[in-house]
Amino acid sequence: MGTENDIKCNNYKAEITCPPTYIREFFVDDEEIILVYDKRDISYNDDISPQKAHIKKEINDNSSALDLTGTPLKVDLEGDESFGSCGKCVRLNHWTVEESTHFPLSIQWARFYINRQNRIKNSEGEKQNAIYVVCDGSDSLCAVLLGSQKCNSSIMTTLVDFLVKFKYYLYGTFLQNFRNVTHTEHHGSISVEVTCNKCVFNVPQNPSSMKMVLKIIAGHNLSSVYFLWEELCLLQTYLDILSDSDKCNDELTIISNAPIPEPDIYRNINNIIGSHLLKREAKMKFDLKNIRQEHILDNLWDILKCCEDLSVLRDTLHYFFEELVEADSNIKIPESDNKFQNEELTAQSGHRKTRITVNLKSGVIDLCHNISKLAYLGKLHVATELIFLIKGQANLPEETFDYFCERVYKNYVVKDTAPHDFTDLQRSPLCPTFQYSVSHNVIHDQYREVEAGSYARMETPVIWAMQMTSTVRNLEITTTYHLSEHPIFPTTVYDSYVVFEILKMSSSSDGISSEDMDVTPSDLNQRKRKFDEGELLTNIRKLSEEQIYEIIGYTIQKTTY
Repeated sequence: MGTENDIKCNNYKAEITCPPTYIREFFVDDEEIILVYDKRDISYNDDISPQKAHIKKEINDNSSALDLTGTPLKVDLEGDESFGSCGKCVRLNHWTVEESTHFPLSIQWARFYINRQNRIKNSEGEKQNAIYVVCDGSDSLCAVLLGSQKCNSSIMTTLVDFLVKFKYYLYGTFLQNFRNVTHTEHHGSISVEVTCNKCVFNVPQNPSSMKMVLKIIAGHNLSSVYFLWEELCLLQTYLDILSDSDKCNDELTIISNAPIPEPDIYRNINNIIGSHLLKREAKMKFDLKNIRQEHILDNLWDILKCCEDLSVLRDTLHYFFEELVEADSNIKIPESDNKFQNEELTAQSGHRKTRITVNLKSGVIDLCHNISKLAYLGKLHVATELIFLIKGQANLPEETFDYFCERVYKNYVVKDTAPHDFTDLQRSPLCPTFQYSVSHNVIHDQYREVEAGSYARMETPVIWAMQMTSTVRNLEITTTYHLSEHPIFPTTVYDSYVVFEILKMSSSSDGISSEDMDVTPSDLNQRKRKFDEGELLTNIRKLSEEQIYEIIGYTIQKTTY
């Protein structure tokens, strides 16, 4: 019988927390859990999460005293005897920095810890949270998670509810845990998630639900509105200068990385002053760089942002107002909801007419107000990025697109959501996921007239996942079966993925037998024999013999007893 002295682990951390993303992908419970893992301090040497460290086995696998928690990953899927609830699984877009520090422990120690906690809780008579221990996958079943939760019920056979999910990418791909996401090949992604309530391998004509999932990287240089992002970053630079008293009072403070000579600046000012600026509004074709008819403030901004330092900026403003007073042009000060701007421009012009020398530096600068305004512009930019992403990559009907724009505006602009400071968006440009429900016809119609290659992407999901739920009274048993091109877990948790060839199969079935589903992670690591389960996978993906994919198959069981 194993004792605490037989099994030692002095570096583990147990914390009560909300389920991490890699657990929520399998089990949708939002209640707090006890998460146990090997906590380490790591340093990143590249742009992705580090490789899983080698875990030394601490004891042998033959300790029968540790079998109280049962054998994980073993589920009988034959007929109504299944207790499984197989997996509502969506491949993760990225892992948090905290999750990338979750290192695994040996499954023997995990069993010992769970059994010990169960005995302690029983003696104390307390309600027990679910316990999950991150495991290293070194056992024969490649267990990466071991969990336990107690309840006062007995297990009974009951009917099984199915939930199958497909995921397709219309544009882009998953966004891994890159430290610098602006270096990725795509500035965002558009995926389609389809769910149905029966066990199928091809999307049915009438699925239960279908939604688009969008993610964008704010400020990516491939974005069609990147030029607007540069303007916002310049405004943030000005705010940084204004918030620093030393820089703000130093006339040699650099404010532009691409300045133009002063003579050219004065020549440009003469051009805008001498031109007939009061023009009739003309109906223009919508264009990103021609959103509205420009006025004098637009032209002035284009000049001022090219001033090299604060001294040149001051002289340029002086020169502008001097020329504005002397010029005989029909100039109209544009209307704005910011009356201070108009009054300031009018006052400066009046001072020039009376030859009163004034200090152009404002006496009071409300930085907090300006910071909140820039944060609001950041929200508008995120909404604009999403709108142009869907406009450029998905051919939505006009009425659907209008409703989509309305939803984006309400979600990112109207609501009091982050960022509350533009610098937050600069530090974390990977924006929250935006989900949008659509009809099956919308997705199908937009590929009706495009090239066959694009339509093929809709025929080959990047994720297939099945959730089967068996429930009786307050007892629920969940089993997850997941097939994906990309990893679900941070590489610190599990990184022993294999690449194998999927044989081309001609059969296509809407059903599945227990033999088809008899796949375990250990099978996936033994590819010396032919992959007999290829028939199951090729019902999901239409692949040729030469195509090779990295497929991850997990069967994870969560049992309450």
